[in-house]
Amino acid sequence: MDSKTIYLKRQSSDTMLDLSQKIMDDMHKESPNAEVVVYNIEHVGEAEVLLLGFEKYYYRIKSCASVVIQCIHVGDKQVATVSGLGGGTGRLLMSWGVNEDFANIAAEVLKAHGFH
Repeated sequence: MDSKTIYLKRQSSDTMLDLSQKIMDDMHKESPNAEVVVYNIEHVGEAEVLLLGFEKYYYRIKSCASVVIQCIHVGDKQVATVSGLGGGTGRLLMSWGVNEDFANIAAEVLKAHGFH
């Protein structure tokens, strides 16, 4: 099974609640059949941590792929980790690039909100 991880950052004072709504709205625009399967915001000391997970069925592999987005906000700095996972099919669990496609969609959504 393959995976694709992308690291991004930005400077912003947006809360993780505000950012999560923007991400979920844009993910539904970019990938209408993607479902939110994980949604959590935690406060750890001075840090605010967002964890979002999406799942999407890909017809070309007849299987689901997932993307997990973790954002950490401290002060005016935010870092994001995007991981596209799963999507393997057959004996060799070939993903045919769907996990990378899904991770790239999520990364583009974050880039639209100032991450780089």
